[in-house]
Amino acid sequence: MIHLLVSANMNHAAVSLVSGLIRSYRDHFDCSHVMFDAIDRTRRDKRPYATVYSMFISCFLEVRMINEALDFISRMLLLGLSPSSKACNSVISLLLGLKQFARAWELLAQFGCSNTILVSLFVNSFCDEGDILLASKLLFSMRDYGSKPDVVTYTMLLNALSKRGNVREANALLYKMTETGVTPDIVSVSVVIDGYSKLGRWDKALNVLRKSGFRPDIFVYNSFISTLCRVGCVVEATELFDEMCHVGLSPDCHSYTAIISGYCNIANMSRARKYLCEMLKKGFNQGIVTFTVLIRGYCKARDLEEAEYLLRLMLVDRIQPDIFIYNALIDGHSKNGNMHKAFEWLDCMKKMGVSPDITTYNIIIHGLVRKGFLRESHQIVDELVRRGFCPDQFTYTNIIDGYSRGGNFREAFLIWCYMSEKGIQPDVVTCSALLNGLCKAHRMEEASALFQRLLYAGLKPDRIVYNDLIHGYCNEGNIPEISRLINMMLRERIYPDAMTYRSLVKAFEKNRAEHALEHAATAIKKLLSKNGVCI
Repeated sequence: MIHLLVSANMNHAAVSLVSGLIRSYRDHFDCSHVMFDAIDRTRRDKRPYATVYSMFISCFLEVRMINEALDFISRMLLLGLSPSSKACNSVISLLLGLKQFARAWELLAQFGCSNTILVSLFVNSFCDEGDILLASKLLFSMRDYGSKPDVVTYTMLLNALSKRGNVREANALLYKMTETGVTPDIVSVSVVIDGYSKLGRWDKALNVLRKSGFRPDIFVYNSFISTLCRVGCVVEATELFDEMCHVGLSPDCHSYTAIISGYCNIANMSRARKYLCEMLKKGFNQGIVTFTVLIRGYCKARDLEEAEYLLRLMLVDRIQPDIFIYNALIDGHSKNGNMHKAFEWLDCMKKMGVSPDITTYNIIIHGLVRKGFLRESHQIVDELVRRGFCPDQFTYTNIIDGYSRGGNFREAFLIWCYMSEKGIQPDVVTCSALLNGLCKAHRMEEASALFQRLLYAGLKPDRIVYNDLIHGYCNEGNIPEISRLINMMLRERIYPDAMTYRSLVKAFEKNRAEHALEHAATAIKKLLSKNGVCI
């Protein structure tokens, strides 16, 4: 029946019948041999015979009967028949998925290695396993096996190299592709560009794009401009914006919003206004994203009057301000120490139907703590809990910082313990807040114990933590302890800065050493040299 169906070009019906047979007899002893013999006895010619065999192989693979599929393939090869390329690809893919590389390679050798798709499967599998060297060797030796790597094979290796940070090697491979007659496509080029972008090498990323021969469209330019602005490379973003205009592409609303955002992030509001005016002249309306960017920028530049004017302008234009805009204004007034205005905007947002979130409350708590209103900050925490929010690390860190600055370490430690009870683990910033207060209060024994606790918890101290401790020990003139801490910094690839140097100078002065500056410089040079850092 199966042979008849295949002969009549009713392959779909034949596959259904084969699949049903396999599922019915899959537990039967030696079922693959029985089925093979049945097909062999009933065949009339070779063409449908090979097709039927390939059907059985594919159906065996569907139910994960890999050994039966391999048995069929072996017996086909003995008869001088080859399974279909689809069946070959499926069985090799399954073996690779099961990480049976030797078995898969042996099977590939039986079929002949001239099949580019099959060899590419191996390259991809080696890349997934992280064996870039083996994948590279296989790709460059494909011609020896009679096959030629295509753009997809190269892209697999390019992607693996870029993900591992080996972007220079990926870029070299991109040029190697062209030399071997394989033309890179937009996907292979994008892989290398993405690799450079993740490393912050925007100049290299742009260079790859320009040399690729692909003309960037407005979406590619906008992507680069947005990313450059987000990481603070506003000059480079502006150059790219001007280049986009020069090549005949008209900036859209997204282009202008991105460049405005870049200048707002560095609080250069005059340049932000310039691009805003240009945007409005071209007929683009300000949306909520543009308003949010500008209000945040004015708050960052401490021009809260202009920020409030923009919010009123939004209301005139019937654009409802969201939580991010209100948080920006509250944060701006809070940082200026004007808590009365911050609470006014908190009330205003509630009246406008915008509910405060955990960020809003943390901003208010931070402002109150900075002003020394610790009791009031506790009241805000209580309100936060009543509204169904859970205080987070930032909330408790602010309060700990306030008590620590005021020298009330008993309350600071109580908050610390309360955090642990609530399952909120203190982070490096929390430790730094408490550590800074202990060092300023010259309680170095407790500061050292807290530092050891930080290390024991698996947290990685940053430069601020190290400098706080070093500054604390410099008041005691404890040069050996300072040297030990600098050694620890260097082992973690954290390098001393001007604050570290000044603290060491002060320690030598405490010990009444003549030429304290020279002594400090010599001590740091010795420590750098000891840790293999080139001076």
